[in-house]
Amino acid sequence: MSATTTRSRTRRARLPLLFLLLAPLQALAAPVHAAPAAARARAGDTAGQLRRATEHFRAGRYAEARELFDLVLASKAQLPQRVTIAFNAAVSSYALEDYADAARRFDALALEPSELAAQARVNAGFCALRLGDLDAAALRAEPSASGDPVAEARREELRAELERARQARAQQELGECLDGGFAAIAQKDWSQAREQLRRALSLAGDDPDVLADASYGLGLVELEQGRPQLAEQHFRDSLRHRPGDGRTALALARATEDTSDRPGAAAAYESALALPLEQDEKEDAERSLLRLYPLPATGVSALLALGVGADGNAAQSGSGDVLGSVAQTQASAYVSGLVDLGLMWRTSRRSAVGLNYSGDVLALLNPNVEELSLQAHELVARGQWAPVPGLRLRLDAGAAYVLSGLDPIQFFEWDAVFGFVADLDTSSDSRARLQLGERVVSAAELDYLDGHRLHAVASEFWYLGPWELSVQALLRYTAAGVQQIELGPDTFDACSPNCDRGRLSDPASYWSPGLGLGAAWQATSLWRFSGSTRAEYRGYLDAAAIAGVRDSHKTRQDWRWRAQLGAELVLDKEARFRLTLVQSLLVKRSNVAFDASDPLHQYDYGDRNFVQPTTELGISASLP
Repeated sequence: MSATTTRSRTRRARLPLLFLLLAPLQALAAPVHAAPAAARARAGDTAGQLRRATEHFRAGRYAEARELFDLVLASKAQLPQRVTIAFNAAVSSYALEDYADAARRFDALALEPSELAAQARVNAGFCALRLGDLDAAALRAEPSASGDPVAEARREELRAELERARQARAQQELGECLDGGFAAIAQKDWSQAREQLRRALSLAGDDPDVLADASYGLGLVELEQGRPQLAEQHFRDSLRHRPGDGRTALALARATEDTSDRPGAAAAYESALALPLEQDEKEDAERSLLRLYPLPATGVSALLALGVGADGNAAQSGSGDVLGSVAQTQASAYVSGLVDLGLMWRTSRRSAVGLNYSGDVLALLNPNVEELSLQAHELVARGQWAPVPGLRLRLDAGAAYVLSGLDPIQFFEWDAVFGFVADLDTSSDSRARLQLGERVVSAAELDYLDGHRLHAVASEFWYLGPWELSVQALLRYTAAGVQQIELGPDTFDACSPNCDRGRLSDPASYWSPGLGLGAAWQATSLWRFSGSTRAEYRGYLDAAAIAGVRDSHKTRQDWRWRAQLGAELVLDKEARFRLTLVQSLLVKRSNVAFDASDPLHQYDYGDRNFVQPTTELGISASLP
């Protein structure tokens, strides 16, 4: 069936609603035969035109009918049946789908005082409806006081059709808004997408699928715009309207992850995996779950760092050392190096095991202090466990081998190494760390260093946009022996000669609490600047003394203050290569400061006050 035939049948189906006055038209022609001859002559043309118009009208030739109706109206302005003829001319325009002309004609008739005014007004509403002007149709569908039962029946039909038209238009607009919103998302036009999808929500009514789709789209927009909290709420709304949608559940998990709510994100990913997902979506969810648990991936990691610098007091010597191997402050250039290699196996979502080797070297280039150069090699077995996404526990056990000097390089000590680290997310923008460590030391020649070293460090980190702030509390405990220092002649004038060639006992055990603060600023994606400061108190557990000299008994107490400024530049797109510049300062103040003329310091075994500035330029490379 052709489109023309279909439209013709539709048009004929509408005609009974409007073709109301064929009987009055027939009555209009009857009086013409009883008129006088002159009148019949004049009226003959009119009657013939009306008769032919009626025939055309009944046969569906509405263009010809309207033309003849208009000729009659133009020639006989005072016809008593003029309203009836004008009404049927308007019906003809409607049948011809010339709705604008029909509306104009019906509106004109509605303003005239006739029994057809109410019907004309309603018919003008149908015309407005066909023209798509729903507001005009609604205005003409308002009740009138005519009392015309035909007009009232037609008005009810108009209202029903108007409501259907409104629903159809709303559905069309709703579809256009949804399609336009997701098209704008594809084009990354976020403001347009947000506007279209919000409009879709307002038009959705109680349609759960539309509400779910629009909420899902708004979630995508907010997620891409860096507002994961809003995105999370939209995705939850979408799931409320359409439970069990795997795509939305997965999007909710990603939004929750972006809010740094690791436990919530893990639960969301678990929920998504329980729903029907495409294979690639399942794999993505599994990878995301692995990422949420703060454990390294299976594979090899490496860090290599090299640096050159200048140490303003390499021996950490005061100005009045009387017993040390270095008698005065010694500056030195140096070269430093660090290698850290890791081999990790991710055994499950919550656990990983591996081996880690680290080696670091400090080579002092000043011959007067080159024997103070050190290198340490450490190998530990490492186990890690994350019982929940926001918590990671790490346990290390291994050994370290320490060497000293440059030429020759000599064995310095063996250490047994044990360590425990706990990292806990305390909020979406903060993290706490607890570190406990124990080293059991076995020195080569300096047996007074034998013993163990305990340390505990508690830190809190805050991440505020480009800023990172930290506070740190630490406690160290060193259990060691007593260094026996042979005194030469006239070492201490205050007790000479009674103490000459005697021994000074210098205990090496102490405890040391401390407090530190730090700040870092990620100025750009390439530049990072940092600063930190730390103060430590060191109280020795026993008094130093010269055998047989009561006044020489003194318990050493030190204060150490460290400050550091650093700048870091990323050299490549993957951020594997970095250039660093670090300026540090160590200031030590002690109650041991030899002064032969001061009774408080005449038995001190040197000057333990010093200042040590250090500048280092380094480069590092990491994998992955």
